Order: sequence, then structure tokens, then C-alpha cells
Amino acid sequence: MLEKLYIKDFAIIDREEIHFSGGLNIITGETGAGKSIIFDALMVSLGNRVSANSIRKGRDKAIIESVFSNNGYDFKELGDLIKDYSIDDDELYFRREVHKNGRSRAFINDNVINISELSKISRVLLDYHGQNQHQMLLSNENHINYYDMYLGVDDRIREFKRRKTELSKLVNKLDETVRRENELKEKYDFLKFKLTEIDEVSPKLGEDVKVNDELKIVENSEQIFNLSNESIKLLYDNVESVYGNLSLVIKNFEQLGNFDNTMEEYVEELNTAMISSKEISGFLKDYISNIDFSQSRIDKLRNRSKELRKIEKKYGSLERAIETKAEIEAELNLTDNFDYEIGKLQKEIHEQQKSVGEIANELSKIRAEKCGNFSEEIVGKLKFIGIEHGQFEVRSERILSENNFSAFIDGKNYQLFENGIDRVEFYVSTNKGESPKPLSETASGGEISRIMLVIKSILSGRDRTGTLVFDEIDVGISGKIAQKVGAQIKELAKYHQIISITHLPQIAAAADWHYSVEKIENDEGTFTGVRKLSEKERIKEIAKLLSGELINKNALNNAKQLIDEVK
Repeated sequence: MLEKLYIKDFAIIDREEIHFSGGLNIITGETGAGKSIIFDALMVSLGNRVSANSIRKGRDKAIIESVFSNNGYDFKELGDLIKDYSIDDDELYFRREVHKNGRSRAFINDNVINISELSKISRVLLDYHGQNQHQMLLSNENHINYYDMYLGVDDRIREFKRRKTELSKLVNKLDETVRRENELKEKYDFLKFKLTEIDEVSPKLGEDVKVNDELKIVENSEQIFNLSNESIKLLYDNVESVYGNLSLVIKNFEQLGNFDNTMEEYVEELNTAMISSKEISGFLKDYISNIDFSQSRIDKLRNRSKELRKIEKKYGSLERAIETKAEIEAELNLTDNFDYEIGKLQKEIHEQQKSVGEIANELSKIRAEKCGNFSEEIVGKLKFIGIEHGQFEVRSERILSENNFSAFIDGKNYQLFENGIDRVEFYVSTNKGESPKPLSETASGGEISRIMLVIKSILSGRDRTGTLVFDEIDVGISGKIAQKVGAQIKELAKYHQIISITHLPQIAAAADWHYSVEKIENDEGTFTGVRKLSEKERIKEIAKLLSGELINKNALNNAKQLIDEVK
């Protein structure tokens, strides 16, 4: 509920801090005292538009703060609306700063917030009905929410939304698949060209290194042959070769061993060296015998190296070219699978359309069955509060759809809305002989406030909006009807915090808490002040509403009696 409203340098308010309580908070005051300014300031703090002209004359900026407690309301129900602000407090602080240059800033618990998000949050916490501003009731989209609240179909709506979400996922998946198919069709020829280009070269991983190494060998084959052949002769083939000389050395070491045993250990190493020289000579013979020294081989390797370099330059590396080939083949293979995938998704969507249609149709039937009861209750309460010839209807319609995101019922597809397939709108007539018309087109400000009062009273205990604000609810009524309206507000205040401006003593008498708005004039200018009245002051204020400025004993007694009648 709204705990506190702080206003500084706004319109003719210098500085005011108003503390509200649960139950019925009534605000009274003379015409022009500034009652509506208080409500204007409250709504500015919660996201309404504001201009620099609202700043008190001679001041640089206006500041308005509203503080809501979770008394009777769990902030967790705000869910995603406040998740980005890490709010764990028991209170929500809203602050709006309006500067002379026309700019304004908004905060929630000292976190900067944009105005659209602030407005969304505030609409959950507070419902305002005042001069040309009936946030919730005048918006046709909200009518179904009020009606469903009356029906108590929360569980079914949650199930509908769950199924609708699943349908949305499937439709999005189909759209994405079709998009990918169209994209692939557009670039099919280009992909085929790239695939052919890579396939014509058909590179192997690491082939460029292998080809360049071999090319280096064949291009230097003559020098390689001569060096290898000379090495063979030096190692083994000549009389004076390493192999022959080592043989002589071994014989010498064997004879030396007859004189010194230490020479014998080197004989084995010399034998190993002798064997190695023979083996290396054999390796070189095999090596040069396997080299293709033909010009055709050189040309072939040169051409292959050129092809590989071209592919490597285009794709960055042979590895990337091979990866690209695999990716293109995978994409092209999809063309054969698209028809299957699309057909499969279309079947799944149709089944989900039927599932959504089943729960939506169930909701639709409940709404159709109970609309008469809802209308009768509202008409009865309208008569009670002075709209004698009131008529009220709940009208709904279904809209056929050709989209996949729709509900399938009895062979037809219907457009999906937030809470089902029904577009619900309230129709009302407040004058005898007139046919009901859309609520937003017919009722006056005061009548809309009273209609909202009736709806809210019917939904008592179900509506989670913590605070209701009424202005002009007493327009066009008086006497006993005003007393009935006061009693109705008093009853509603058992379930909601209500803040209401009134000019009628019958409504003011129902207050749990009474505030008086006064215009104060002094040498510094004109100011608006707000006082919370004591019980004695409250009786005097109601007496003033009954008899004007001249308050006598009878007026005071009548005021006290009026208060006692409402208790």
C-alpha cells in the first residue's frame, strides 16, 4: 500500500509529506485548495507525463517521492518487472525529479528506471480513477482480466499460457526453418560453385607441406644424386672407403689387445661404426633409386603446389578449405531434409493448436455461461449507488486467423489473445432508453469511477491491486445515494487501501483517516498544505461540508450522526 507521498516545489506545493494508512483515506478541501495537485504529483511519481511548468515558481526543480510497503502485497508478484533492480526491501521507493529544462529522471529504490518500466510497475500497485484518467477500466484489453478475476479461472489461464508458449516455440522454429530454406535456395548456386572449386583441387590435410617437400627434392635431384653417390663411395664402395679403413683399424686394435686389454672394449664400437657405414651406404642407394628425376614429375608437383596455394590463399589455409567443404556439404544436404522437417513441424504445430484450442474453448464456454450473472451483479450494485437505469453487458468475440499461431477448434483457427481466444469488452448504458455502448464511449468520469467501484467491490478479495485512488466519484450524486456510495467504498476498503477526494459529507463520513487540504497565503506567496485530522477536527470538517462555513451545534451533531451511521 501507499505509505508516504513527499512533494517538494510542485505547482503551489512548497514541501509536503503525507503519511497514508490502510483502509479508507478521504481527502477534502475547498475548491482550488490543491486537492487534485496532490493526486497529480502522486501520478507523476509513478510515471505520468510532466512539464517544467509544474515546477513551483522561482525553483529549479520539483521532487516527488512515493513509498509503497508490501503490507498486504507480496512484491514477488511483480516478478520480471523488478528483477533487473535487485530489490529485496520491504518497501518500494519511487522518485521523480523534474528540472527547469524540461528533462525529468525517475528512480526506483535509488536505481535509475525508464518511464515506461516505471508505469508498468505502478499499474500493478495502484489503480487510479480520476479526471479523464481511468487507467485500467478504459483500456478494453483489461476487461477480460476483471471478468476472469470474477470467474476465478487462474489455473486454466496459466495452463492456457503454458500451452500457448509451447505453440509459440514451435511456430518460431518453423519460421526459422523456412527462413533457412529460403536463404539456402538463394545461395544454392553459389555454394555449389564453391564446393566444385574445392572438389576440383580435393586438398588433403597437410598435403601442401608434403608436396613442397617433395618438390624441393626433385628440383634439386642432380645435386642430391651426386652428393649421395659420392657419400656411398666414401662410406663403402671405394677401396679407401670408411668401411675398408675401419676394417684395417679393427685388425690393428685386435693386435693391440694382445698387449693392452683396454683396447678390446673399443673393438666393439669400431665394429658398430663399420656396420653403420654399410647401412647408411645402403640407405643412400635405396634413397636415390626411389627419386623420380623426370621432368614430368617436376611439372606435376609444381602444378599441384600452385593449385594448393590458390586454395590456401582463398580460404586462409587448407584446413579451413576442408572444413568449408564439409560445412557446404552439410548445408546442401539440408535441402533434402527441409521438406521432411517442415512437414514434421507443421504436424506438431497442428497438434499444439488443438491443445491450445481445447483449453481456450473451455475458458470461452465458462465466460459465456457466467456473463449473465456478472452483469446482473453489476447492474444491481449500480442501482444501489444511484445509476437506476444502468445496463451492463459482457460482450466477446472470436476472430478467425490464418496464422500458425492460433487455436484450432471445430475445424477453424482463431486468433490468440493474452488470456484465450475471446476479445472481451464491457458495454454499458447509464440512461434510461439508451442501448449499451462500449464503456469508454458512454460513461462520464464520475460514472466510470462508480462503475469501477462496483466492479472492485464484486471482486473484493480477488483483486491484487493494493491501492485504489478515486477522484470525482461523487459527481452527480447526493443524499442517500451518496451515503450508499460511502458505504460501498467503506466495504471495499476492507480489501484495499483507498485514497479518495470527495466533496460530499456522506462519503467523507465513511473515512478511516481524514485529510484536509488548505490553501495558505502569506507574504511569500500561496501554498497548499495538508493536515491529517483528529476525530474532533474531522467532525468539524464534515459539518462544514454539510452547512458551509457557518458551523453551528446542529451541523456538528449531524456530522457526528453521519459518522456513527457509517461505522
